[in-house]
Amino acid sequence: MRLDSLYGIFPDDHYSDLIKSNDNFFSQDSNSREHLLSVIDSINGGYMLCFTNRCGSNYLSKLLASDNYYNFAGENLNYDVVFDAGYTLKNIYQYLIFLFRATLSAHNQFSIKLSVGQFVLLKNLDLLSPLLKKLKVIHIYREDIVAQAVSHDIALQTNQWMSTQSAIKTDLDYRPTSIVNIASRIIFENSTLLFLFKLFEVNYFSLSYENLLRAQEVVLKDLSDFLGHATQINYDMVDLKKQSSEVNDDFVKRFYLDVNAPGGGLGA
Repeated sequence: MRLDSLYGIFPDDHYSDLIKSNDNFFSQDSNSREHLLSVIDSINGGYMLCFTNRCGSNYLSKLLASDNYYNFAGENLNYDVVFDAGYTLKNIYQYLIFLFRATLSAHNQFSIKLSVGQFVLLKNLDLLSPLLKKLKVIHIYREDIVAQAVSHDIALQTNQWMSTQSAIKTDLDYRPTSIVNIASRIIFENSTLLFLFKLFEVNYFSLSYENLLRAQEVVLKDLSDFLGHATQINYDMVDLKKQSSEVNDDFVKRFYLDVNAPGGGLGA
């Protein structure tokens, strides 16, 4: 059973843009598929990091990559990344072969970030089972969904998705309707990931960004045990900085005041 019906309700541009752009890119190619399966079988291990935007996934990936056992897990199934690299490639299988070869660490470890739509994409390509034999699944989420939604809305305005990038806009607008829509999407995507993990009997490690900050040593020790590698964190290699500012805090406070004011709420 394919999950096209789920795809149809996903508010997930990472997947839908890929599908809509070039159907032929996802056509079956038995030779390329068999080649890809042999490549997957040849790797030593790694992880798939399931995430929603602005949940701390880049920070976690930087921590895990800081001792060079893993490489930084990129969003390499995003629409723009696939077609920037894939215009000379015949199909998705050839792209994934290219991706494995280009991003494997020196220790033959593969790491990638996956949105919920991209997780479904791998399932619909019948690649999830072979990948799960080699890769562990990590799920990172935010406890404070309002703060996450505010952060996401600010990033949409500034186009600054990592602290190493420059903001294109500094005069920010407070947009409560956008914040509600983003929060709804976050809740949907996280819930769907948990549903899919249960459905496909995926053994996964779940952690919150807030707990990673509160008890970093304990969380990373538990995660290392799960991954089978004791990561030796080199903080000199973690070049990301906290992006939250007074503006974030102000927008969060304004949102709570708006929602809880007399006559306020989440309706139209």
